[in-house]
Amino acid sequence: MKIAEVILNTEVKSLDRVYHYLVPEGMEIAEGARVEVPFGTANRRNVGYFIGYIQKSPFEGLKEIYSVIDKMPLIPQKGIELARYIRRTCLCSMSESIRLLLPPAVNFKFEKIVSLTNTDGNEGKLTPLQKTVLENLKAAGGSAEQKKLLESCKVKSSAVISSLEKRGLVRMTEKPVGGTKEKLRKKVFLSVPPEEAEQFDKLGKGMKKALEMLARYESMLLSELIEYSGCSSSSVYLLESRGLVTVEDIEVKRSPVNKEIEKTESLLPTHEQKRAIETVKQAIDSDAGSEHLLFGVTGSGKTEVFLQGVDYCISKGKNAVILVPEIALTPQMTTRFISRFGDNVAVLHSGLSLGERYDEWRRIRSGEVNVVVGARSAIFAPFDNIGLIVIDEEHETTYKSENSPRYDARKIGQYRAIQNKCPIIYASATPRVEDYYKAVNGKINLIELTHRFNNQEMPEVFVADMAAELAGGNRSVYSDMAQRELEKNTKTGHQSIIFLNRRGYSTFVSCRSCGYVAKCPNCSVSLTYHSNGNTLKCHMCGHTVPNPTVCPECGSKYIRYFGAGTQKAEEELKEIFPSATLVRMDADTTMHKFSHERILNKFNDEKIDFLLGTQMITKGLDFPNVTLSVVLAADTLINTGDYRALERAFSQLVQVCGRAGRGKIKGRAVIQTYEPQNKVIAYAKKNDYTGFYQDEIKSRKIMEYPPFADIISVIISGKDEKGTGEYGMEAEKYLRNLLGHYSDLCITFFGLAPAATFKVKNKYRYRILLKTRHGDEIYGVLEQLYNKHIDNKTKFGMEIDVNPNNCL
Repeated sequence: MKIAEVILNTEVKSLDRVYHYLVPEGMEIAEGARVEVPFGTANRRNVGYFIGYIQKSPFEGLKEIYSVIDKMPLIPQKGIELARYIRRTCLCSMSESIRLLLPPAVNFKFEKIVSLTNTDGNEGKLTPLQKTVLENLKAAGGSAEQKKLLESCKVKSSAVISSLEKRGLVRMTEKPVGGTKEKLRKKVFLSVPPEEAEQFDKLGKGMKKALEMLARYESMLLSELIEYSGCSSSSVYLLESRGLVTVEDIEVKRSPVNKEIEKTESLLPTHEQKRAIETVKQAIDSDAGSEHLLFGVTGSGKTEVFLQGVDYCISKGKNAVILVPEIALTPQMTTRFISRFGDNVAVLHSGLSLGERYDEWRRIRSGEVNVVVGARSAIFAPFDNIGLIVIDEEHETTYKSENSPRYDARKIGQYRAIQNKCPIIYASATPRVEDYYKAVNGKINLIELTHRFNNQEMPEVFVADMAAELAGGNRSVYSDMAQRELEKNTKTGHQSIIFLNRRGYSTFVSCRSCGYVAKCPNCSVSLTYHSNGNTLKCHMCGHTVPNPTVCPECGSKYIRYFGAGTQKAEEELKEIFPSATLVRMDADTTMHKFSHERILNKFNDEKIDFLLGTQMITKGLDFPNVTLSVVLAADTLINTGDYRALERAFSQLVQVCGRAGRGKIKGRAVIQTYEPQNKVIAYAKKNDYTGFYQDEIKSRKIMEYPPFADIISVIISGKDEKGTGEYGMEAEKYLRNLLGHYSDLCITFFGLAPAATFKVKNKYRYRILLKTRHGDEIYGVLEQLYNKHIDNKTKFGMEIDVNPNNCL
């Protein structure tokens, strides 16, 4: 017999290893297929992933695989190789890595089924409880799920079923249940010629009407036939028993696109675009797995370069993956691609229902489409023959997962590009410092678009000094300058975008008498006031309490909220411009399905005056009638204390200013700040990325930050503060010993210390930070640390992150 290597589908980290099973004669298994295997002394059925064959196993007494679940493997070619890469670089289990490649909710569990084996009435002497179980089992048709059977007998323990199984009166089996499936609906087809259907006079009125309708339309959904003919479902099945109709299950595809999209043609490219498109085409033809940075100012037409590159990719019989950083951007990008390529586009992002994502995944896997547009997880689209990968707005932190596995979609894209020997394009008006450094040093190819597509000038940016505004008596969220510019737009019929990177009404609630600040009991952060419902809410764990009217500490009535969020900014804007129209876009207003699309469509179609929102409105949106952008609190972007803070601040300022003036009228922007001389503000005002980069790269080199080193974060967490700290010290000691074997690898080791946010979701957090030189050796060290942690089988958590989004 052949010997198979199998990875179990399990959450138990200590079972994260390769298991060997015998393959029964005649059983064919493709790499990446799921299999049912016996596991443990009780031989319980488990789902596993077949990853390959081996010639010989060092183990004896191997068990046989029960069955193959998938005729067509769920995991695409080279998927197992990709999963191994994820496990090694993201420090997670192989099972977790594989699940990233699978369709949503496809995993199922096994359900215990109890069946009668003896129904001749000669069961022998039975206890009253055993009699009840057998009677209920007979009433259920001789077979029932164990859990439901026990409930019907009002028993919790399965011991009575075990006793019946020992006597041979029942048999225990298991069947797989759960997981997302195809959406099926009943459809009724006429089984006789139409002229015969009209000859059955003895049928009831409803059945005759049903046959008449089927004679006219040939087939109808069962629900529609019942509604329009007045025939009951039982009558339809009676017609089926007489051979007059056939009732079948048909699949109904769940579409994530809820509107008609008009067909568009390719635009005539500018000279710069044409050169960029030719570069992309040559890269597709070269089969080299090359990396390219498409560095283009806001409004320069980067999307048209993607579209024409994808068109060429499809003409070569290959597939394309297009990533956007936010779900908010998906509707606009999806519309652009569907208008060009029609049904040849699939959409993948977490805002879709599980059923929609499952159906889109199947369209990709079956080869029905050549293009995928989606957010971060779309990088795992099950294509076998990728010809082009695009990471749009590549500077965005949302491409890095904050949950295990902590993968970076840009790194995964780079690996898949190498696997498929295809180009990957990182596109941005404000690229990451690391990527621009690679580009100017010749490590990746640089493609530049220096002018806007319509040759329009870049927006004129004004800076409002909020310290001077406050001294002049203006205590509003809006500067006098912002109010004047907003008023101009309401009079001319142009639209404005207003950016504030805080949702809620205010940032915290405090007592002016004793200094009390309302904090989350589960996390070491303050609660945010939300005017909707008059509540305080934790933006980390969701803990919500009513807003207090008196101080819980001293009983004072002088308890007030401080700072401003989008709700307060909305309230003030309505007071200043009572006749203006406004929509708000933040995490509170986009909780429901299609909410992003509805808000953006409303803003565009109804020519709403103001779009107010958080970071989701700062990138990629393209509205020709928007001529003004306003940044309300630039200082909150700059002063966050993280080494990437200036890069993120510059990027967001340039991006939000770049939303204005993308039509025929030149744009304007207002940046409000208490530090008008700050260098980030100055560079953003001039849209001077090169100047900002040159300043920032000098600082990074001196401080040995990326791209000159890697930063490793190890978080130890647990509910016991003292125990968590002690376990953290053990981990630190073990890591120091490991690094002792690589004297040149570690640049700086920062010992164990409480994390900046010390408590999250009722767990205490300690952090170890270190800077290391680039190279594969560090992953080997971190893998040893991770495996040691798993072997300890401890109650404490460990999160290892290479170059995290922030180090706070």
